[in-house]
Amino acid sequence: MKLTSEPSGVSWMQMNDTKGRNIFSAEFIAEFLGALEELEQDARTKALVLTGLPDVFCGGAEKKALLDLCEGKMAVRDLVICERLLEVPFPVIAAMEGHAIGGGLAVAFGHRSGRRTRHPGRRGHPRPADLDGVDRAR
Repeated sequence: MKLTSEPSGVSWMQMNDTKGRNIFSAEFIAEFLGALEELEQDARTKALVLTGLPDVFCGGAEKKALLDLCEGKMAVRDLVICERLLEVPFPVIAAMEGHAIGGGLAVAFGHRSGRRTRHPGRRGHPRPADLDGVDRAR
């Protein structure tokens, strides 16, 4: 993970596992959670922009984890990245440039600022006031 912070309080976390293509290996998960912890400890953090590689945002679970899920050896709740993104005290914005596959797509939309609600008569588009965290990031 590559962390940078701006004086405005906006932090950037780049998932930067070029060899593993940002797949949820044990090492990737540990680094991701460690970076979130570091940002949570920094009171200056007002918002997080999460980025990936130019061609891959996030590759999701590794093959062994998917097989373990299929065989009942692991539950989906055991995948902690999305859960942790919901717990951070600041909005998270996924700036996707590359592909997101499986759990990688869940990372892109699995945080508070990724929530969208449907409004009758609005064709399902969220109102600006409903986009969680917009005002808190200012």
